[in-house]
Amino acid sequence: MVAASNDKPSRQKDKLGIILIHQGVITQQQLSEALEYQKGSSEKLGKVLVKLGFCSKNDIALALEKQTGIKYISLSDYTYTSALEAYIQPDLMSKFMVLPIKAEDNTLYVAMADPLDFVVKENLRLASGMRIEPMLAHEDEIREIIFQKVGKKYATDELISDYLKTLDEEDDDVDISQALKVEGLEAIDAGPVVRLVNTIISEAVESNASDIHIEPTYDEVVVRYRIDGILHKILSIPPKIQNPTVSRIKILSSMDIAERRKPQDGRMSSTISGRELDFRVSCLPTVHGEKIVMRILDKTNAMVGLGKLGLEDFEEKFIYDMAASPWGVFLVTGPTGSGKSTTLYSILHHLNSPTVNIITIEDPVEYTLKGINQVELNRKAGMDFNSALRSFLRQDPDIILVGEIRDYETLEAAIEASLTGHLVFSTLHTNDAPSAVVRMVQMGAPNYLVAASTIGIMAQRLVRKICPTCIEPVPYTDEMRAMMQKRFGYGPDFVPKLFKGKGCTICRGTGFKGRTGIFEMMKVTPNVRELILQDASTDEIRKMAIKEGMRSLELSALAKVTQGITTIEEAMRVTTLRMEEGATIEHYDLDEEPREEAGTGMLDEFSDGKLDEFPEDTLLEEMPLEKIEGLL
Repeated sequence: MVAASNDKPSRQKDKLGIILIHQGVITQQQLSEALEYQKGSSEKLGKVLVKLGFCSKNDIALALEKQTGIKYISLSDYTYTSALEAYIQPDLMSKFMVLPIKAEDNTLYVAMADPLDFVVKENLRLASGMRIEPMLAHEDEIREIIFQKVGKKYATDELISDYLKTLDEEDDDVDISQALKVEGLEAIDAGPVVRLVNTIISEAVESNASDIHIEPTYDEVVVRYRIDGILHKILSIPPKIQNPTVSRIKILSSMDIAERRKPQDGRMSSTISGRELDFRVSCLPTVHGEKIVMRILDKTNAMVGLGKLGLEDFEEKFIYDMAASPWGVFLVTGPTGSGKSTTLYSILHHLNSPTVNIITIEDPVEYTLKGINQVELNRKAGMDFNSALRSFLRQDPDIILVGEIRDYETLEAAIEASLTGHLVFSTLHTNDAPSAVVRMVQMGAPNYLVAASTIGIMAQRLVRKICPTCIEPVPYTDEMRAMMQKRFGYGPDFVPKLFKGKGCTICRGTGFKGRTGIFEMMKVTPNVRELILQDASTDEIRKMAIKEGMRSLELSALAKVTQGITTIEEAMRVTTLRMEEGATIEHYDLDEEPREEAGTGMLDEFSDGKLDEFPEDTLLEEMPLEKIEGLL
């Protein structure tokens, strides 16, 4: 009996895989890789195949529909009404991950992520008193609808109501902060407050948020999530619950709950939905109370692989060329939150090998990488970027990663390390790649050292991707047509189609779902190096870099527009879309239709700490040693 039950899941998995192979969606090798990856985890085969990028969610849904004979339903136009609660209560929807669709006669049609789960169907039958007709739907679509329209409001309203009931109704004007000093942890550990904080955190994780903001105002406490780079207001909390909620988070992240007058930083770890997560927590006193910001760091997304960063082929080749260099400084630039950390971790993951010694200095170490020696800044003990970097040179390193170059001393040590035969990766805060050269000179580094040591610079931004559920074509305006023709060199009778998301439940009505990268990759060629030696301006360096093959951030963004990955408005939001003379795109066969899952990857879950932020396409020409010695 035990053997039979163990065999059944295996046959189910094999059957799904065989269907996908017969449909030409995946290969036998990809199936084998997915089954190997699945070992030791509780994830279903379909989820694994999608995670590895072998197929899309719709491919899995259609295969499951064929396998089970249960109809697949899209929830993009799903409308939730309170009348549906008469059949299935919100807590059951959230617990079993189901949604009531409609009721006809004595039959209740229910969208389920796993329509073969007999136990769930039986529970729903007993709860509703009706026959259950299951329908297949994407789990993330069900979760998103429950979170937006059902579960969140139900759960948080109930928890807030429960806590308010515990307060003395006659003491409406009581100062909670004073009460906490007397009551100790009683208010903080009150059941509803604990569950409210857990709900806020878990829902943020399920929504793929990168940050949680808890912001006090005059008459409410606003909770916002940053999703795909944009903040969304999720709920508001009564002021009476503000201090217990903040104190609960401060306890979890090892802060001093008695200190309310100065900023504090803390960290905590948790496993939510099978994902190992770290939270970097910041507490800031404001005029209305303490504001909390929690950065969510997902360890499973630290190294997504270079193939999943949204890079074009020539951009990926540029990074491989930089990583193959035996020495030199390679910089990644861009603002906070533009994916620099994920890019650098992915490069290190590519280079990680038992034959090389890789050392990093980070502030702080956000993800631990097996096989790599990681050092965390400790300024109180005298361990800063500069001192750590100089110590690294006595550790026989091959590759060094410096989290951020902030001052001349760190820059000088990085240049010194590169000129003594080490490959150095680091970050710098500049608006584009050519500006990094001028920035290094302004920091005090001599031109000849910058020219001799720097091998490449990569600038990066993140753009939101059009929601694949509600994507639709949009007409050109005369202004837009003229711009596209001028920038891309199209004839008057041809321009590629443009697309946008009209807004649906899955994308919260924004028309966007997930993010991908746009890149500006500058190789320090002999001509660029000569301009650096001549103390040329940023514009002169930019013009030469473009002449030698660099594609600007603006053209990279427009390329994503022409491929149906993002919108022209989004491209304008994150770039200046400045006009480069003679700049055209020749690396693409521009598609008439949008690519399915184009530019996909895990950039929508990027987090960026102090490893500051992406590259281009020709093989690096190494400067002869004698020329370097001459420059020095």
